[in-house]
Amino acid sequence: MKLLIIWRELPNPQNSSTSRIYYLIKNAKKYNLDITLITFRSKNELYEIEDEIEDDLAQYCNSIIFVDKPREIGSLLGFFSIFKNLIGVEEVSFFDRLRFSSFISLDLRKSIKKSIATENFDLIYVDYVLFHNSLFQNKKIPIVLDFLDPILYPRYQLIKYEKSLKRKLRELLLYYRSKFFEVPYYKYFDASIFVAKLHEELLNEYLPEKRFIIPYGVDADHFKPENNLEQLKKCIVFTGGMYYLHNVNAVLYFYKEIFPIIKNKIPEIKFYIVGTRPPKDILELKSDKSVIVTGYVKDIKPYLSKSSVVIAPLITDDGGFKIKILEAMAMGKPIVSTTIGAKALNVSDEENIIIADEPHEFAQKIVSLINNEQLAENLGSNARKFVEEEYSWPKATDLIVKAFNEF
Repeated sequence: MKLLIIWRELPNPQNSSTSRIYYLIKNAKKYNLDITLITFRSKNELYEIEDEIEDDLAQYCNSIIFVDKPREIGSLLGFFSIFKNLIGVEEVSFFDRLRFSSFISLDLRKSIKKSIATENFDLIYVDYVLFHNSLFQNKKIPIVLDFLDPILYPRYQLIKYEKSLKRKLRELLLYYRSKFFEVPYYKYFDASIFVAKLHEELLNEYLPEKRFIIPYGVDADHFKPENNLEQLKKCIVFTGGMYYLHNVNAVLYFYKEIFPIIKNKIPEIKFYIVGTRPPKDILELKSDKSVIVTGYVKDIKPYLSKSSVVIAPLITDDGGFKIKILEAMAMGKPIVSTTIGAKALNVSDEENIIIADEPHEFAQKIVSLINNEQLAENLGSNARKFVEEEYSWPKATDLIVKAFNEF
């Protein structure tokens, strides 16, 4: 099968939004896939290992085509850069002008059209944030959209939760842009892939008839239990991109409402916030000597390894499916999460994870795990077994190739 993949970033096993593609490409030969990848090239702290990954993936792809990523819409220069990409360009549809996405790029559009014109693809597999209908004039090739989240639902939750008028207005504008100028066009594609049934249900009215539910996985060979001599017996770890507002809300909630209760019982406790691009309100937490904000790290595994408890205290709902939870589970770590944090995962409370929604209960569960090593070990062991059985990448990749073969 000749497959064109169009993705927002160079596939990276450490990035939840691209890991599915990374493992699909790595197994291309096994499934007899001839893959062309078109992706944005970014040069920032998040991609300091980009060249290394490119060399790795080049072994398995027919070709990798890089396009410079447009400026972010948040800056004035970004605004004019995108505006220039849209206005006065004959091949850009009215729909694309209204959508006004920071991902719209003439270079991307040209690269896609050239590839389709020169290669006889059997299928196009595209990240939903990169779709725009003017790209795909040739409907002879089936197009499958991949959804990492249910789009409208998590943005609406942020609108309800946000107290800052500026942020609320921003989310409101983004919500209605998606609602009127993106989501209604999904049904014109040939199929959609979701990581959870819940996500499909939340977007049901907008989707094509053919749908596939294929969970993300975890690299259980990389994320595995270790005997770490440097393990901090009183260390709480949160992992996740800190540019993601749902993660920011979770960390601030934990620090303000839960962490003081834990510190009162375990004064020497340490709280690690591990994730790229932390905003000002997260960086300010470093004034507390018990809080460590790492920023970007090449690999989160060492931080998970030395943790005593991993947390997912999500309070704003993005639909769930937290790969951060699966990674910690694969390492045999005890995890305490809110119901929202573990929403789309098929976990079992008190068996392979602890679910707690009230601050005092959340704090008490963490204290119990830190003070009872046998309890923590049993929970972590069950978590590891659960991941091996339910969320391995080989199983997930088998399912996605099976879906491709239906075309």
